[in-house]
Amino acid sequence: MFSFRSSSFSSMGSFGEERKVPNSQTSSLSERSLSSRSSWCSSSLEGKLQLQSELVHRCLATLRDHLGLVPAVAADGEFLYSSSLGKSIRVWQLPSLSECGRFGCGEGPVKAILVCGETVFCAHQDHKISVWKRTLSAQGTIIHILVATLPTLKDYLKNCVSKKNYVQVRRHHKSLWIQHVDAISVLAMGKNKLVIYSGSWDKTFKVWRLSDFKCIESMKAHDDAVNALVVGPDEFVYTASADRTIKVWLKHDYKKEHTLINTLEGHNCSVNALALSSDGSTLYSGGSDSAIIVWSKDVCIGTTTGQMRMTRILKGHRLSVLCLCMAGNRLISGSADKTVRVWRPSTENNEACLAVLQGHTGPVKAICASSTLLSGHVLYCASLDKSIKVWWICDEDEHSTEHASSCRCTEILE
Repeated sequence: MFSFRSSSFSSMGSFGEERKVPNSQTSSLSERSLSSRSSWCSSSLEGKLQLQSELVHRCLATLRDHLGLVPAVAADGEFLYSSSLGKSIRVWQLPSLSECGRFGCGEGPVKAILVCGETVFCAHQDHKISVWKRTLSAQGTIIHILVATLPTLKDYLKNCVSKKNYVQVRRHHKSLWIQHVDAISVLAMGKNKLVIYSGSWDKTFKVWRLSDFKCIESMKAHDDAVNALVVGPDEFVYTASADRTIKVWLKHDYKKEHTLINTLEGHNCSVNALALSSDGSTLYSGGSDSAIIVWSKDVCIGTTTGQMRMTRILKGHRLSVLCLCMAGNRLISGSADKTVRVWRPSTENNEACLAVLQGHTGPVKAICASSTLLSGHVLYCASLDKSIKVWWICDEDEHSTEHASSCRCTEILE
């Protein structure tokens, strides 16, 4: 089960053209090993890596041995966190990718992970958020200590007495406004790292203050499940839903709650993923209609009012777009068609698909990126095939639209 709700996958056909790479260009990576139970799958284990001559993309490793599908990954430069069907979170040391610990609690799988410094937030299918502190044990090993579960017991006891704190969630059923009543699908950090946002299948998003882990706001955001949420540097909040819409929110200083600023409509199916440019001027949305829509702020009024308009549609994936992330000035998309695409965003209506990264045998559910010292980014792509593939992509513009590369990491039986 994916950590969002939508209709069945769309099969609209292939819009992007992939270039085949001759066997003569096949190269093999040296075999490496990890100290953990998972293996660093270089080309000698994984098959042969087919690349174009520029070699600006490389499949570095495959992390296996997850108990089931991998719905969430997060990286902070030093550690990579991944979840699977169980309640445990696996911790990987970077850049060696050796497993250095596991932790977890609660009921149901972890649907989203957010890392902020030494603090790790995990959203569970049991409607709660667990907060962990990373530290060193007396033996010098990495451990994670549970410091809070949201909503906290103190917050619950404070609100449970008064009837006005209960809201109607279903027919003949009420719940405290501070509680999610369905799976939490997304977590996002607020501006200045003072609050975090949580979005849920219960159609709401909530705001949690980090100083005391108190829930300070709950908004009925959509008519269906909230699948994605991002926060811009200008404090605009964007939510995407299975109701096919994207909503733009802003909290004014003189109001206690966020105000709905704009509703963006363009997808024909559920909106599953969002990504935002670093300056907040461009929003990308991916849906079950296999399209990625580019939304841009109006130069005249959008920078202060949050008004955005659809400017382009990126077509290439054959099935639902399940995840999006930014890697520097690159847009990365993962899909149910088992591929990852690297796009070059542009303000001149000429977005190019720079690469198609292949090798997963199941839908790509989650992607995160971290920068490197080698003029590039490392991508961690999690899939329903129970694995995480690690790719390096170059940041330099060595490709044009006419020379878009196609990278395939495949297993070739000798």
